Amino acid sequence: MAPQGPPELHQVFGSAFLRISIVLALILTGYLFYRHATQPDMEVIRANEIRLQRHNDGHYRISGSINGSPVQFMLDTGASMVSVSEEVARQAGLKCDAPASFTTANGKISGCVAQREEIAFGEFRLFDVDIAIMPNMDDLALLGMNALGRFDLQQSDGTLIIRAKRVK
Repeated sequence: MAPQGPPELHQVFGSAFLRISIVLALILTGYLFYRHATQPDMEVIRANEIRLQRHNDGHYRISGSINGSPVQFMLDTGASMVSVSEEVARQAGLKCDAPASFTTANGKISGCVAQREEIAFGEFRLFDVDIAIMPNMDDLALLGMNALGRFDLQQSDGTLIIRAKRVK
């Protein structure tokens, strides 16, 4: 057997390139999996319709914003108002315009209402929406009936269709 010398330069670079490519492919795959797992299932059919898939916990969720600040909305037809935690309110720049008392599944609580705010979700943007700011609420936003009531809702087989109401 002939003695072998140091590897050629192209072999060293080729091996390093292969290793870097594998690591980058794994990182990209992980990122795409994470992005898919954390994105709400939403399909915009046309500019005035959105279809949401129900999550395993039975709720519908959609990414949106309050005054331009990103939030994750959970749709709640049992909530009379759009409701947020104090932390979400702070991030969205909401101010208490009026004190309020709310009846929740856990009883009565005191909070306040931010009036005439802007919310958006999917392709929809709503103005002049009152938002309840609730103490001790998880850091999420409930999309209540003062917003959802502006739309036609249809639910079937784990899919919720949100349509803009037709102007008569």
